[in-house]
Amino acid sequence: MNLKVLEENISRRTYSYRVWPLKGISCPHVVAALCFKNFSLYEYIDNCYNKKTYLMTYECS
Repeated sequence: MNLKVLEENISRRTYSYRVWPLKGISCPHVVAALCFKNFSLYEYIDNCYNKKTYLMTYECS
């Protein structure tokens, strides 16, 4: 895989397996590519899966 194509796909958050756009969770291949390129994994995970959103869901108002 060409690294330039990989970067373009990562920036668009798309790839051939279509798991990322459907679930907001990266597959192991994308995680490996992000680590290889020294990108922060947290920037590529959908907000619905982060701790802040989880806590907001269950906080009393």
